[in-house]
Amino acid sequence: MYNLPEIDEPVDWLDAQVRSEQDAQVQRRFQMLLLLKTGQAESRSAAARRLGVHRNTIANWLGRYEEGGIEKLCEIQKPGPDPGQQSIPPEAMTALKRRLSEPEDSKQLQGDPAVVCRGARRRPLLLDGLSDRPVRSRGQAKNASALSPKKKKKRLGASSLQREASSPDRGDSSRG
Repeated sequence: MYNLPEIDEPVDWLDAQVRSEQDAQVQRRFQMLLLLKTGQAESRSAAARRLGVHRNTIANWLGRYEEGGIEKLCEIQKPGPDPGQQSIPPEAMTALKRRLSEPEDSKQLQGDPAVVCRGARRRPLLLDGLSDRPVRSRGQAKNASALSPKKKKKRLGASSLQREASSPDRGDSSRG
């Protein structure tokens, strides 16, 4: 088991912070410290179960507490990518913008790449050699077997077998 950090804040102060904190994220962090300080949670996993978070979240919070105390623990990071980070490489974005500015036909969308429809999204990248993934149109199947109709197998139950055996038009020569 990992060593838990020494929590310097007094129990009554932590309890008051848990009760008065308006931000639920910060309140849970104070609650974690209170659980560990009072011994209600003896490990990171126990604290995680009590708070309904993953044990790695508790580890991250405790790491922040060790780095900078209460101030660092109470800093809430904004979700999402860092400023300036792009999910599309710059050369692909340039090729995409260039391709969208010169439509193939009147139906193709122009403008911001974020509003391009799903089927047309990779087409400019393929044409400019920046992607090696094939593009399927909406109606195109993944494999040829999906296009062939299913063959229905004739299922004969006991009642249909009896009907066939007793039908007079079967041409049985043994009946006479």
